Amino acid sequence: YQGVFNAYYANGPLLDVPQGQLPYEILCYFRSAVQQGAEIMIDTPALVTAGYGQGRCVWSSFHPELTSGLETMLVQAVVWAANR
Repeated sequence: YQGVFNAYYANGPLLDVPQGQLPYEILCYFRSAVQQGAEIMIDTPALVTAGYGQGRCVWSSFHPELTSGLETMLVQAVVWAANR
């Protein structure tokens, strides 16, 4: 997935970007707010991955399974996390 896309968001967690070396890889960011007053979400990570022990983790603040055109992203994330 590349470029800008709209995604369904339903008040999921917002991730912070810590100072220094990141403990995770940021794959995409929120570039706009879902409603007035939610500007705090702009430029926060929307989709991240990380290693954990001998496995992998994927965190998504939005719902790809509920977003038209992104439905397979959830399956791809599970397959990616399982292939370590």
